[in-house]
Amino acid sequence: MRIILSFFLLLFFFVDLSAQRRKISRKPGPILVNLTITQTQQWCGGARPTEEMEREFSTPKPYPNCTIYIRKDSNILNKPILHTLTTNEYGKISVRLTPGKYTIVNIDKKDDSVYRSTIYKYQNATESTGPIDINCYNIFMAEPDFTIIVSKRTSKPLTKIHNYHKHCNWSGAPCVEFRGHYPP
Repeated sequence: MRIILSFFLLLFFFVDLSAQRRKISRKPGPILVNLTITQTQQWCGGARPTEEMEREFSTPKPYPNCTIYIRKDSNILNKPILHTLTTNEYGKISVRLTPGKYTIVNIDKKDDSVYRSTIYKYQNATESTGPIDINCYNIFMAEPDFTIIVSKRTSKPLTKIHNYHKHCNWSGAPCVEFRGHYPP
């Protein structure tokens, strides 16, 4: 009887050890990430807005047809874009991501062609703008709009909300000083 009991205990030990090894070696799969992109805006001229209008501008609303670009780790322009996604009418996007850190940007920070064309367009002062501040622009381009971290321990879908606030961009580009006349 002892031999049979020892045999079953030994068999149970090896089966359990085998199951533990499979759990450890199993690579986590992609996790569903649900994003909601909203937008707010700044008042950009005309008669002073009412309090109701100011509340309306500062209340986040769905940002439909907003295209975002996802890179792994950081927004280095020569790194590949892993996903290009556009929000639906409710400002929503879903994507499956494997564990890691992801940076998300919109078209303003998408790639080297955007960078070079903006530098070229604003390299010289005009009647209404100063020249682009290259150091400021390099910092702007490297900074992601937001990040997502998918943990190896994550098994449930992630939800992330990001708001884009639209500033009055009189100069036409970030890091460019506007020197012209503001609209009445």
